[in-house]
Amino acid sequence: MKRVNDKPSSTKQVYFWNMIGSFSNALSSVVFLMIVARTLTGEEEDVFSIGFSIAQLMYTVATFQVRVFQSTDVNEEYRFGEYFGFRIVTSILMAFCTGGYILLHGYYGFKAIIIIVLCLYRMLDAIADVFEGLYQQKERLDLAGQFLTFRVVPSMLAFAVILYATRNLLFGCLGIVLVYGGVSVVYVLRHTGQFLESNAKILEFRFASIKKMAISVFPIFLNGFMLMYIFNVPKNAIDSGLNMGVLPVGSQILYNILFMPASVINLMFIFFRPQITRMAVYYSEGSINSVNKTARRIGLILAGTTVFVVVAGVTIGLPILGFIYNKNLGDYKIEFMLILLGGGFSTLATLMDNLLTIVRKQHLNLISYGVSLAVALIIVNPLVNHYAIIGAAATYFCSMTLLFVFLWLSYYLVTKKR
Repeated sequence: MKRVNDKPSSTKQVYFWNMIGSFSNALSSVVFLMIVARTLTGEEEDVFSIGFSIAQLMYTVATFQVRVFQSTDVNEEYRFGEYFGFRIVTSILMAFCTGGYILLHGYYGFKAIIIIVLCLYRMLDAIADVFEGLYQQKERLDLAGQFLTFRVVPSMLAFAVILYATRNLLFGCLGIVLVYGGVSVVYVLRHTGQFLESNAKILEFRFASIKKMAISVFPIFLNGFMLMYIFNVPKNAIDSGLNMGVLPVGSQILYNILFMPASVINLMFIFFRPQITRMAVYYSEGSINSVNKTARRIGLILAGTTVFVVVAGVTIGLPILGFIYNKNLGDYKIEFMLILLGGGFSTLATLMDNLLTIVRKQHLNLISYGVSLAVALIIVNPLVNHYAIIGAAATYFCSMTLLFVFLWLSYYLVTKKR
């Protein structure tokens, strides 16, 4: 076993596994949805789609946005056992939130079981994430990327094989949980010991540490939770419309298929993370003009890329998407355009979010996210009930546009004084 201070064989290895892990994780939701669309009936497709979306929302509760905090804790303000203990607490909180969400929305029977199993899968993912944070903290992003890849890829294969063999959604979801959990345990036992002192506790529950950590990351968690909830607002409205018989069966998976590329647009921001650090350095040196110049350049690139994606998506992307998911999407050009534009504004909003954090006014983010969420909740049901999927797409577009405008306005007013 390698010593703690051993490094990977090359920097390329770190970048390779980090890229492969991130790509595998991003691809998993696409693959899961594709497998479901090609094997199950419309009603089961809708159940999986809403269940997966709810699980994504609950995942933010379990992680509580601690990963960045943990991976940058190079001076070890908290021990790993404390991070792991905090993650167990937030995972238990996720379990209670999942139960409350199911009761609040009146889910029962088969749909409730699928939601619970998918949330369990995401809970295991959240627990595995704390070990990824440890590897990253010890400058072994290659191990973090490997861990992510080795648990995601086998779970996708297991889901595909089980679903094609049995045509049973519950068996397929249970297969994800078993494979994901089994691979995670094996990998953690194999690689984690080298990063811990011989007398270190793997799990520590200290109320003072849990309270301090929760207070430190709560604003970041609240932003992440509200953003994910905004994403889910149209999906919840579609689910409600399905239950009332206002919308046709299959509406949920159709919206999720159209929404998938919007989440991919958000991945564009990953390429500009080094520039965020550079802008933070500019700000620490008192050069707000350099910050704004860099931000404008990034914003123009993101806006230009969004325009290209919208044009390409509506012309050639939609037929390709329909082929992949075995659906006729030719009548959904307007919906797809609105969702792609919303994804572009979401990415620009992420830029403004980071800028407000750089100038240490991140508390203003809460106002913008809160306003955007409130507007989405007000307009979504009338739009979806009257205009179906185009109403859901319009809700997403409006909420993301409003989020960007409010974040930009907040940043402008803050920096104008300086």
